[in-house]
Amino acid sequence: MVCVAEGLWKVPDDLPEQGRRYDAQRLGGVTVELKSHLPIERQARVIGATWLDQQLIDGGSGLGDLGFSSEAK
Repeated sequence: MVCVAEGLWKVPDDLPEQGRRYDAQRLGGVTVELKSHLPIERQARVIGATWLDQQLIDGGSGLGDLGFSSEAK
């Protein structure tokens, strides 16, 4: 961001992309992916495949080496 005048800032057009690059660098390549647009209160009551169910169906190809993914292996 560039300060144009006191209280006035110019936001770069590629700010969302800069944010994604910053997050990717900070998180060591880990990305966050939205899996449901439902609010968490509704997700808790929906009958359907969980993330772990989907990994079993896919043969575990999406399991990473960090956090819960590494434990699920």
